[in-house]
Amino acid sequence: MRYAFIRTQEPHHRVTRLCAVLAVSRSGYYAWRDRAPCARAVADQQLLPLLRQIHHEMREEYGAIKLWRETRRRGIQCGRHRVARLRKHAGLETRRVRRFRVIVEHHQVPPPAPNVLQQRFVTAAVIGSGWEISRMCRPARAGSMSRCSWICTHGG
Repeated sequence: MRYAFIRTQEPHHRVTRLCAVLAVSRSGYYAWRDRAPCARAVADQQLLPLLRQIHHEMREEYGAIKLWRETRRRGIQCGRHRVARLRKHAGLETRRVRRFRVIVEHHQVPPPAPNVLQQRFVTAAVIGSGWEISRMCRPARAGSMSRCSWICTHGG
């Protein structure tokens, strides 16, 4: 990772300064730069275009396991975890399908509940008329809600 950073900053800064700041040797950086890529990296670069092609052909619906099975069906030997790693590195994501929601028809909606209160809510005059409302709460065990109840008593 440090060597890759040095390579990106090489046009802007001196290599000796970058190596000193990142605490790596200059000879190590040049050895890394001149080294041929390993067999795994070469195989990954050959497999990646095929994974992109399959991903596009399958309308971006296949995840890692189905993508791996498709590569095996086409005769390419590779591991499931390798396909998952390359897929993640390349940013190949499945298109998520939204779940089908049933829309209730207007004729299936139940009728509204009857208006029992007739919009007559408790006013300040009723509160001072001798009726007392008290709230009792019992604590419950830790992590759960307390149990509350309302008690109406006539103080009259």
